[in-house]
Amino acid sequence: MTKDTAAERLLERIVVDWGERLADAGLSSIQPVAIKNHLRSILRRRDAVCIIFDGLDQCSSEDIEILISILDSRHFSRARFIIAGRPQAYSSHGAALFGIEGVNWQIVRVEAMQRRQQIRYLGWMPDGSLRYHKIPMGVRVLLSNIRILSYLRQTNDFSELTNEASIYLDAVAHLLAEGMNRTPQGRLIGLPTGANATDRVTREQKLIALRLLAIIAFHTKVACQEQEPTWTEDWLETGNLPSRPEDKPPEYVYNITDVNQSDALKRGPIRDAFKRHCPDSDFIQSWQGLATLNSGFLENGLFEDDTADLVELVWSNRSLHEFLLSYYFANLATEDDTRYLWDWIYIKDNYDTEDYYWFWIMLTGMPEASTASTSKLPSRDGERWLQSIRLLYQGLIKNQRNRAVENRHFAKRSNEMVFRSFKCLIELRLDRKLSDLASRIIEDWRSEFNCMLNGNHGEAEKQISESLRNHLLEVPLAAIGKFKMGTLPGKQGRSLFNEIPPSLLAQIRRLRSEPAQYLQEYFETFDSTRSITASLEHDATRLLRVTNAPDETTAATLFVTWLWAENEREIAYEGLPNAMLSEYSLGRFCCTNEFYRLFDPTYGTRETGLFDGYKMHSAHPEAPVVYVDWFDAWVYCQWTHWDGLSCMLPREDHWECAAKFGFGWSEFERPYWWDEGNFDAERDLERIRCRETLTEAERMTQVPSIPIRSSFESRRYDPEGRGWMDMLGACSEWCIDPFPNFDTFYVRDASSVADCPNVHRSIRGGASDKPAIVARNSARRRNLPHFTNHVQGFRLARRVRKNDAAAHR
Repeated sequence: MTKDTAAERLLERIVVDWGERLADAGLSSIQPVAIKNHLRSILRRRDAVCIIFDGLDQCSSEDIEILISILDSRHFSRARFIIAGRPQAYSSHGAALFGIEGVNWQIVRVEAMQRRQQIRYLGWMPDGSLRYHKIPMGVRVLLSNIRILSYLRQTNDFSELTNEASIYLDAVAHLLAEGMNRTPQGRLIGLPTGANATDRVTREQKLIALRLLAIIAFHTKVACQEQEPTWTEDWLETGNLPSRPEDKPPEYVYNITDVNQSDALKRGPIRDAFKRHCPDSDFIQSWQGLATLNSGFLENGLFEDDTADLVELVWSNRSLHEFLLSYYFANLATEDDTRYLWDWIYIKDNYDTEDYYWFWIMLTGMPEASTASTSKLPSRDGERWLQSIRLLYQGLIKNQRNRAVENRHFAKRSNEMVFRSFKCLIELRLDRKLSDLASRIIEDWRSEFNCMLNGNHGEAEKQISESLRNHLLEVPLAAIGKFKMGTLPGKQGRSLFNEIPPSLLAQIRRLRSEPAQYLQEYFETFDSTRSITASLEHDATRLLRVTNAPDETTAATLFVTWLWAENEREIAYEGLPNAMLSEYSLGRFCCTNEFYRLFDPTYGTRETGLFDGYKMHSAHPEAPVVYVDWFDAWVYCQWTHWDGLSCMLPREDHWECAAKFGFGWSEFERPYWWDEGNFDAERDLERIRCRETLTEAERMTQVPSIPIRSSFESRRYDPEGRGWMDMLGACSEWCIDPFPNFDTFYVRDASSVADCPNVHRSIRGGASDKPAIVARNSARRRNLPHFTNHVQGFRLARRVRKNDAAAHR
């Protein structure tokens, strides 16, 4: 299609639309030619016409070419265009669309409702309580979706709204019932041939409507993909390896505009699947009933086509399609269908896979069928759900036929999705019907590290895995005596404001004098992934408060407070450590690249989103693994499993106990491990890796190429070399603890949000890009679990059993 052809079609469509509106106003005598001439005269004036193009993230490459041709046409050269879509659309289509010569674009981020606005919109429950407070913290992320807000505003039952998928299921079921009850044709969905429409649709009818929509979602997606799955069950024998984590996945397109293709789907795979899952229902009348749901459903309808026979299958809402596709795989998919999922797996450092992010959120979080209410729709078939998520737990793929190939081992590690599905997977091992399948998935996954220890994967992997096991040092709780978390008020960071290091004061002054340049440089130090955008915007808000402070003293107070949580203080948490801490061991140093690459062999070396940053900051195999978010760290700990026990992320009390170990427990409030107390840049040059002590060369990389001790002088406390390295400075370290509120004291038991994927997590130890004032024994920070940067790592911990200590001493 030429650019003028596409523009002419758009012109004709506008003329038809205007003609219909004029006719409705009683002006049907105006001819289309006159309308067209008038429209062309308007288009000659700059910005007289505004064209809004929504759903950029749903476009195929062909759609983008048509849009570009319209932008570049003579008809619309003076029109104003507004193009909207999800953030990943900018990275997918930005170069082609926004690089058009002579077109100036302004990029605008549309913010969701603020918390106060959400509270006001949702209103009050019948008992006078706020509806907002009934919504679990883990699913409040969906309150940016106005359609979900609209549903939640109408419900008073929040008992089973536990995650994103459960909210979508209830919202879709509610709106399906509304749409089906609106017309006699809608009330025929799911009924046998010749049946009369009921007064109100039944639960079974809603379920059949949901199944039919899920079937259409799957088959439209597959038809648009036009690509066979790369996953085969016999790749080990045939050598036909499936796609690697750096490979570009199929585009997430799902709209069928070709009438012949739509008709073929309707008369073929969609009808056959419907008959298989709903054998007693009339397919034709159910299909026609869907068209009647377009009026008012989700405020925009199901499909753009509202004809009685759904000639086109163009979905009106991507989120709806993502949910229905996930519902298909949780309830209806055959084993052959699940082969598509390997190519759709979301990989954090492959930005092309972000198109599938919300699909996996919905699938992994699909709740089990409700037993509390007969009105709720079934949400997950356990066996089909297990078959669909099993590829997330697929182990290393090895090219057995060509051992000379570089990086012959690879795996697709979708760690956030493993975390989101892990609890359900463990629970299903207790299900009498599903225990064999669930146990096989988890045991195959967990046995991989033990096989490496046994030499089944080769001598190199055996040596590295043995080194990992042996670097865990037992914390001698019995020898420590009393242990206390926190710092006395007179020793806390906020009491050190009059001792701010000159380098930090210079940074504050620069922020106040050149805020735009400072913020630009600050954001450029992070990787531009979708997952950390919210954290950076939160940081920017705080930094701007420093900029707007009335004087330098106030600015310094705000800046230093921003650098660590205000609750760093003497936490009321004391007693004998062996009474409050069970026996545990802690990694001598941060997890290294070679340790992590046992689990994900090409991490940091594959040419995806993190590759350039990794080459600069952590190229050496023995350097700390970085750019790891909390999900990466948590899943890796679960995977390092031997002798019937997995590793774990340390709790905050585990971490702080080890950080203070050996440095005089009667002076537990000492900020650093050395005797002199507060930090002095010149004196402590070799004691800590932080912003003030880095050399010019180190400022570029910031992560050490090979791990070093946190201090050469610390050896006098550790003559046998059994102490911990780089606990202060170097890399920030994830802890397992939820950090649900920035002003909340440390709480050891936070079980209510422990499994929540959207709650902040604790970070300890400072980092080489942070000032020394935050790299202290009791300093605490937090971040969202998706956060990652070039100095974010983690340290392994593990419970100690007596036989473990004896076997590996």
